[in-house]
Amino acid sequence: MTQFNEVVEHPEAPIRPTVYALLVALTGQQRKGHELGQAAASTTGGVVQLGPGTLYRTLQRMRVEGLIEEVDGQDPKKAHTDPQTEGLRDYRITDAGRRALEAMASRMSVLTDSATSKGVKARREAAAARKNGKPAPLPEEFNSVLPHIIVSDAAAAADFYKKAFDADELYRDSGPDGRIWHLELLIGNTRLPLSDEFAGMRLVSPSREGNSVILHHYVVDADATFKRAVAAGAQPLLEPNDGYWGDRYAQIQDPFGHRWAIASRFADPSPAEERGEANKFRKENPDLALEPPM
Repeated sequence: MTQFNEVVEHPEAPIRPTVYALLVALTGQQRKGHELGQAAASTTGGVVQLGPGTLYRTLQRMRVEGLIEEVDGQDPKKAHTDPQTEGLRDYRITDAGRRALEAMASRMSVLTDSATSKGVKARREAAAARKNGKPAPLPEEFNSVLPHIIVSDAAAAADFYKKAFDADELYRDSGPDGRIWHLELLIGNTRLPLSDEFAGMRLVSPSREGNSVILHHYVVDADATFKRAVAAGAQPLLEPNDGYWGDRYAQIQDPFGHRWAIASRFADPSPAEERGEANKFRKENPDLALEPPM
């Protein structure tokens, strides 16, 4: 798995508006560098204006991040030194760039729906349906299954998840004693509800001796996210490694007792290939055969 940790600090974070505009400009066609600058300005109605130097640095970083590539297959880690030459090169979006574009579009849609007329309209329609005795069985803004976690300090937990996983806060509701009844975060394109402890309702945070759930978080770069989470205060449980099932995989425990699996897909083995690799892993690691690192 190719790593660019020395260059990309937070590759799983939302892509910047300039990068987003450049990726949109490359959708469906390849362009030269100087054409990309003009297309980004046109796409955004003039909001994104990139001078030659800024355009050069942005394109170079996007190449290293794997979001775009040169048509001639130039090594992405080899830096160019001439902005004018950079502007004459032909670029196209990569599969990673398309995934980043789609993820950002999904994230923007969720955030927009929560704060704009579409979200207001949806909530009003849901309220009207409840009055008619016909609640929506599956709210479209939620996945069918998602974790709801209890923490010892919901406000502090929200701050941690913002730092570690670049979460956005969508909603917060506190009771009269200040404890948070419901706090909703957006991590990537998934909502994560959490609340403070309420012992009277048997809602308590997990002990340090065990966990009842593992929160699985797919990211662009598992190594970079693992390092950032640990730097934010998480306890490392499993260093990033290449799992036999095709994921670059790590585990951390956050300061509030919840365990997170951090993963990036690097291979897509067939069922037969995965079974073979699993058997090989168990033979090489007999102590983990009954308790795999998952």
